[in-house]
Amino acid sequence: TRSLRASLKTVDSPVSASVVCPSFVDQAGMFADLKSTHAVEAPPIMGTCTPQAVADAVLRAIERDEPELFVGERPLRVYFSGAVMFPRLLEWLSLKLGVNAMFLQAARNASKKD
Repeated sequence: TRSLRASLKTVDSPVSASVVCPSFVDQAGMFADLKSTHAVEAPPIMGTCTPQAVADAVLRAIERDEPELFVGERPLRVYFSGAVMFPRLLEWLSLKLGVNAMFLQAARNASKKD
């Protein structure tokens, strides 16, 4: 997104680009399906957000030409910035904090139903 934004600004384009990064979206979409089908919960460090919060962020990104917006109840920017700067550390931390456990639980629940 950053490269695209820079390219568009270089040529004085009236078009821009933004990225909206939600945590796990509750009440709609893939996470809501996983939650209802496999009884999983979002990892506590990631938290959840509502579809309305995501929609509001999209509107804000468009209206204010924001380059990047994180949506959720937790400090996601810190988490994702750390992942870029220290990928191995964040990989280890994600395992310790159970970020991937939800997906493993959903996969195990799905295989039990088959």
